[in-house]
Amino acid sequence: MRSVWDVARWTLRDQRGGVIGLSLTMFGLACTMTLLYPSYSDSLAQIELPPALEGFLGAAGSLASPEGFITAEVFSWLPVVIAVFAVVWGTGTIAGDEADGALDLMLAQPVRRAGILVGKALGLGMGVTIITLALYPGLMLGAVIVDVDIGAGALLAAVVSQLPLVVLYLAVGMLAAAALRTRRAAAVVTTSALVAAYALQLVGGAVPELDVLSRITPLHWADASVEMVDGAQPLRWLAVAGVAVVVLACAVVLFERREIGSGQPRRAARHRRSRINRRA
Repeated sequence: MRSVWDVARWTLRDQRGGVIGLSLTMFGLACTMTLLYPSYSDSLAQIELPPALEGFLGAAGSLASPEGFITAEVFSWLPVVIAVFAVVWGTGTIAGDEADGALDLMLAQPVRRAGILVGKALGLGMGVTIITLALYPGLMLGAVIVDVDIGAGALLAAVVSQLPLVVLYLAVGMLAAAALRTRRAAAVVTTSALVAAYALQLVGGAVPELDVLSRITPLHWADASVEMVDGAQPLRWLAVAGVAVVVLACAVVLFERREIGSGQPRRAARHRRSRINRRA
């Protein structure tokens, strides 16, 4: 590996199995949820949701509308699932590789530390982008089969709006991995931040008086229902993407200052302890 792009290609190739599997899963789930809409649209139209529950649907308002149904059944949780995988991959970039001894080999290559981290971010970023974009053909296929009245452009804008969100949590995972000594600690901190943001988004949507809480979370600015109802909102995308860039820059600074420990001695010590325990 001699450049940032070499690191990015190596990282993406290393995760190709997960990327392909998750992309197919997202495609299948998005298509299935869209196919279910006509079966429930009539019954959902007869249900009056309390104002608090309507807040969960964002700009869509009604669960009986195609926008509301897709928001509830697709965009309310599938992007969060992708963000969780982004966190797992992000926390493994430094703390995980350090524990495995792989980071020592990377640092021995003629690439600066900043280049290694940026390259891994690019590779993983391309991976989560492919996974997220797989939602679009699934939604479109389902919409064409059952003739759902929603535009292709609206669905594309909704899917694209999720890209900055998953990239942001990838960057947060990398920041936690650069700041903390173990991957487990980094994963716990980052996952807790994601869960807290999700909870604040739900509470803010359900209780109008607490709407300000949801506005401080990235999930609010990646609300797919806004894209489907009001059209593409590139300024919202840029706001979340800008935060992701700042978080990644902080991760680079911390990684440059981090003291790297070798993973080999720790594995050897664990191996010696297991041998002693077996003899005992």
